[in-house]
Amino acid sequence: IGAAGIKALLVGLGLFVVPTALNVFANERIADTTRVAMFSLTPLFAMIFDRYLGADDELPHEIRGGFPAAMAAVIGTFLVFPVELPQSYGSAFAMLGAVAASAAIAAANCMGVEAVQTRCLRPMTLAATSTGSAAVLLGIAGLIGFHKYSSNVVLDAWTLLDLIALAL
Repeated sequence: IGAAGIKALLVGLGLFVVPTALNVFANERIADTTRVAMFSLTPLFAMIFDRYLGADDELPHEIRGGFPAAMAAVIGTFLVFPVELPQSYGSAFAMLGAVAASAAIAAANCMGVEAVQTRCLRPMTLAATSTGSAAVLLGIAGLIGFHKYSSNVVLDAWTLLDLIALAL
């Protein structure tokens, strides 16, 4: 596995595995509307990370109006989906986890765009490798987690079928 493979693996981790794990952690600790609001930070993080992870020096890294537009979108989302202040340490860590998941998605997206722009990876290769690696890691996590929480044989069979379908 070369540098391109590692980059594709990191893109898969950042786009799928890290947000899923943090979302599962935050699921019962903060409200759904708060999680939606925290994930609205993704375009804002993308605007910030693009300056450092972008590859094409000919394109302006700061597109005129991009950052203010991302800020306006976040403010608008916070008006539609009100954010509840954390009531415990667990909910505070869950909110930080949702923000970290948003940052991971933005960083992975910028890294993937950079890999395609520099022709380090072809778009289909990046998509196949990153989603395949994410499916394997999520499948392993699902197998570990579903035995821990499940005692229903029918549910176990459906979960196993879902994991096989995810891997395919």
